[in-house]
Amino acid sequence: MIYTCKSCQKEYSVYASYYSHVRSKHEPPKLVCTICHARFHSYTQLHGHAFKSHRVTTAVVPLTALLPQQPQPTIRNKLEDMLAFK
Repeated sequence: MIYTCKSCQKEYSVYASYYSHVRSKHEPPKLVCTICHARFHSYTQLHGHAFKSHRVTTAVVPLTALLPQQPQPTIRNKLEDMLAFK
């Protein structure tokens, strides 16, 4: 099975690679540094940034905590939006 990105048409044979691509390249970051407001996709990236840039380990806040809450799509809707079969 081939997974094709709807945004850039890049193709992947492994779903995990496809999902990682979509998340890192086409979805907005969901975590923010509380010190400098830099945004990140993963806690690992944010922790690394906080330690290297600010010498702290507690600058972790989900970006969604700072934004107005929006209704979450169902898993089915999200999968339908993300998957494009070739």
